[in-house]
Amino acid sequence: MIININNKSGCVYNYKHKGGIRMARLIDADEAIRIWQDKDYIKTSSQLQRAEQMLKEIPTVDEWIPIEFRAMTPEEVEEYGQYFDTDVMYDCELPDDEEEVLITTKYGTVEKVTFYRDSHEGCYFENYELEGEVIAWRPLPEKYQKED
Repeated sequence: MIININNKSGCVYNYKHKGGIRMARLIDADEAIRIWQDKDYIKTSSQLQRAEQMLKEIPTVDEWIPIEFRAMTPEEVEEYGQYFDTDVMYDCELPDDEEEVLITTKYGTVEKVTFYRDSHEGCYFENYELEGEVIAWRPLPEKYQKED
């Protein structure tokens, strides 16, 4: 997935997700809208509402993604019930298979773990297979690189 909002003022936000690599550059959303209005990129209230909605939907840097669950449908219970001892499924954005991420647990700890998508064991965070143990996750930050 690549999202690119670029206007001639130089405000840029790029979010790239390819092969488990996430990169982002943070912008000031309010300033972007002000500039877009000043430059007549946004002329009507419907365009303003759409721009505000788009900016709300873009992932932000350093943001935790809450873990949410939903009840399985009868069809899902029939299909997956033989493999898993649960009646719920994740209902949120999840990491890629074997992606290392940071998690926050219900115990108040923050840890670096690997996320797995297994056809026999389901989706789970390494060492945390019980529902509700992990309450949020986020991609690892980029490593520091000294600027020359």
